[in-house]
Amino acid sequence: MGWYEWRILEDGKILHDTRRARYDSPGIALRDALNYDAPTEAVQELHDLAHLVTALCNERRHKGLPLTELAARARQLAVRVTRLAR
Repeated sequence: MGWYEWRILEDGKILHDTRRARYDSPGIALRDALNYDAPTEAVQELHDLAHLVTALCNERRHKGLPLTELAARARQLAVRVTRLAR
């Protein structure tokens, strides 16, 4: 039985190679290849927070969200970002 490997190529150059990993399962090799450059959990969380801040600003502008509510939500976001930085 053979093994499976994957590579990331750019302009014909190999950026990452799993030649020595020798995956026994094509499914696991594919999973690792697809997840290789996926954003980390912290980066994804910050991305989600940025979208939430945008939504809050739009809500403030279009629906008249009270500034006190906006400030409270901003504090919650700051706490989450601080936790991510640790």
